[in-house]
Amino acid sequence: MVAHDFIEESVTIPCGDRSLEGILAYPERDSPRQGVLLLSPHPHMGGRMDNNVIEHLARRLAEAGSVTLRFNYGGVGGSSLELPEDVTTFDYWGRIEAEQDYRAVLPDVIAARDFLVQALPPRTPVVYLGYSFGSCMATLLTGVSAPHALIAISPPVSRVRFENLDACTMPVCFVTGDQDFVFDPERFRETRDAVPGPITHVHLNGCDHFFRKEEGRVYDVLRAFLKENILFGAPL
Repeated sequence: MVAHDFIEESVTIPCGDRSLEGILAYPERDSPRQGVLLLSPHPHMGGRMDNNVIEHLARRLAEAGSVTLRFNYGGVGGSSLELPEDVTTFDYWGRIEAEQDYRAVLPDVIAARDFLVQALPPRTPVVYLGYSFGSCMATLLTGVSAPHALIAISPPVSRVRFENLDACTMPVCFVTGDQDFVFDPERFRETRDAVPGPITHVHLNGCDHFFRKEEGRVYDVLRAFLKENILFGAPL
């Protein structure tokens, strides 16, 4: 891999009357090859922008020449969220998970996507990378604005029926683990078969839902996928 120096910058993302905290990482000298929006897991499942998988991938992709944006959803860390006095952030996210209606989170994701696009040179390819709950949000976002490629890591197919996959004509990469408690082979086949575009699926042996100490293997999969789909403009 060709290594590149990169810069990490704390940013504030406007989101209506609220704001979200994020970290933008970008090459120090080279022009970016693509922008990557990283969408974290559910806040009840370690869904922060410093999650082990999200942080590792954001930095490795920036080293390889991407502009990456990771951020905290509303109510997480320094990201603001307006709630009634008798509702806690924990209650808010618990209700979203119980109802599995994730459209309430779309404003956060759209705001982050718009911020990333504005930070990129014109016509730079954009990739959505979602991990766990983040993969649900990535597919929802495709219904608002389609990316050049979509990456879903540990999609919780045993719990959630994914929306908008039938509109994903762009290259799609699924990364799953053979010890993942949310991986259901039959439900995954249904999810995969709904995608009309080209599909890559890598099932990693010895990996569970959290990929602790296996983050590098996940990155290697993504590097090969992006290189194959000509999203990296130079050798890695």
